[in-house]
Amino acid sequence: AVGHALNARSSRSHCLVHLYCVEKARGQVTKKQLLFVDLAGSERILKSGVEGVAATQAMAINSSLTALGKVIRALGSNAKHVPYRDSMLTMLLRNSLDGRATTSVVINVASEPQHHEESLCSLEFGERMAGVQQVSTRVTGQRVLAGPEVEALRKELHVLRSDIVEMQAEGLDIGDFSPDAVEGGRE
Repeated sequence: AVGHALNARSSRSHCLVHLYCVEKARGQVTKKQLLFVDLAGSERILKSGVEGVAATQAMAINSSLTALGKVIRALGSNAKHVPYRDSMLTMLLRNSLDGRATTSVVINVASEPQHHEESLCSLEFGERMAGVQQVSTRVTGQRVLAGPEVEALRKELHVLRSDIVEMQAEGLDIGDFSPDAVEGGRE
């Protein structure tokens, strides 16, 4: 994060957190994925007054947001070609946008008059997102593990549990997140 003329603490990148959940119930294993994305806000360099590295970061942020806007526009108009490959951000978001997922979007805006233009751009982006109509698909299947596979997983689990006991004996606190992972993870 860095401060500039418009914001005392501005994130300098997008943040993506991919969470995989595995649930075993009634003999079936269900795998679910959650992707949480916090997009860095677009920056008008003349307004923010950033220079040097911060200006380079702002240009990269704006470039990836422009690419995302093109993808959303293509999806909203049912275009034959969707330019996912235009940026790393859009490639990472592809599975969340191409119909294989349910996607929810939260748009943050500022009420102060000096942020009017940025808030308006954010709302217009939200309006374009609302125009993307996808039907998510559910992939189901069941694979039964064979005896040797189950035994190999049991052995690996035993080794990992032993590792945990050793780590705890050494005084390592492994039962919780690092304090930096929760509150300071974006710094």
